[in-house]
Amino acid sequence: MLILMLRELQSRVIMNWFAVLVMERMVLSVCFNNPFALRR
Repeated sequence: MLILMLRELQSRVIMNWFAVLVMERMVLSVCFNNPFALRR
């Protein structure tokens, strides 16, 4: 039971980290592609 909970928690942490990484790359690419979008 404990191993199942730990495994689920680990998978959730990995998914959250992956989502944050993808969002960071998207934001960085948007900022670098549109430098004037930050000044609005």
